[in-house]
Amino acid sequence: MLNQWVDVAEGASADLNYYAEYYATGASTAGKVTTSVQYTIIYQ
Repeated sequence: MLNQWVDVAEGASADLNYYAEYYATGASTAGKVTTSVQYTIIYQ
């Protein structure tokens, strides 16, 4: 897991860029995919 801090000035915004990769352990076929992501936001 990669952790990255992003400082955001008051009244500003930030873009959080993500990417994902698919790794098949066997032959892959077309079909539905389910994913999930977890965010932790710490603010003061």
